[in-house]
Amino acid sequence: MALIWFENGQKKGVPWSEQVGLVKKSEVANPYQKQLQAVRSSEEEKVTLARQLMRGPVRTLNPTASLREAQEFLKIYRIRHIPIVNTGLNTLEGIVSDRDILRQLAAGEDSFFDWIGRATNRGSTMVMEFMTKKVLVAPPEEKIVNIARAMFIEKLGCMPIVESKEEGTENLVGIITRSDVLRLIMRTAPVDFWL
Repeated sequence: MALIWFENGQKKGVPWSEQVGLVKKSEVANPYQKQLQAVRSSEEEKVTLARQLMRGPVRTLNPTASLREAQEFLKIYRIRHIPIVNTGLNTLEGIVSDRDILRQLAAGEDSFFDWIGRATNRGSTMVMEFMTKKVLVAPPEEKIVNIARAMFIEKLGCMPIVESKEEGTENLVGIITRSDVLRLIMRTAPVDFWL
């Protein structure tokens, strides 16, 4: 079996693994064995904690940013989640996802033309009006397995990583996305997992 692109119900092109250069045509029967064995045999540090996987500094917006700014931000940086941070304190106030923006644009519309009109008018709405304010976060020393489990159970696309400061505040220091977890699994899973 191979991952194949479909378009309009029709198979298109070569298997995905060949298209992205993961394997040669002659290796399709056992596509990942060589790569995964090479990764396992390297002297790579075992990634088990959030601080080892998180990415930072994190691209953020402030709560008064507009919906239009958030849309552009997602597009420019090719991301799906924007932590909303109080700039002065560097504290996490909420999070906005690409889905939140789509829901905000399409809310209450009966037709495509209503949606287009409202999308144009709603561009000035501030993200603080529709951001998710209840955000599950993790400290840098949290185990990846706990973060992955929480992301799966809670259906989260990302996990902000916050560090406690002496003043009792929590500063945003990184982020782990679902893609980061999947990339880690691809790099470190036992070879027989992929066969």
